[in-house]
Amino acid sequence: MAEPVVDPKERGLPPEGLWVSPDGEPIPVIEHLLALKEAPETFGLSVRDTERAGLIELRELAVKIIGEGWTRFRFLGGVWNFEVNSIRNKKDLIEEILVTHQAWPQERIIISQASPKRDYQGSVSQFYDRSMFRHYELGHLSRWRFS
Repeated sequence: MAEPVVDPKERGLPPEGLWVSPDGEPIPVIEHLLALKEAPETFGLSVRDTERAGLIELRELAVKIIGEGWTRFRFLGGVWNFEVNSIRNKKDLIEEILVTHQAWPQERIIISQASPKRDYQGSVSQFYDRSMFRHYELGHLSRWRFS
């Protein structure tokens, strides 16, 4: 029997999502790309970088800051979604979020790594025992919604 999907708020998560700074500071956001436009200086960007940026340009800026160590996170539909510069560099942060917010072993997790570009999918327990990194490499996913 599958576990019921839990509302993110019940786990202390913002229902919208988080940007996590390279220093580990979580920043709740409603929409990741729009947050870049609304507060560019928070992400080390200038107003000029974002003022006329459309979705494609904002996505390019998101990829840029992820490469600089920012992490994009969203718990959506019962799936833990992370976009990171390197799984090796962000393993501890991912584990901290999973433990703090009580991820169940059978829940799904997707990690998109920027460099080299790889996507991994599996269960939380497969993340912990690292088996998802041996068997679940996927073609690059684009699961992020743009609104």
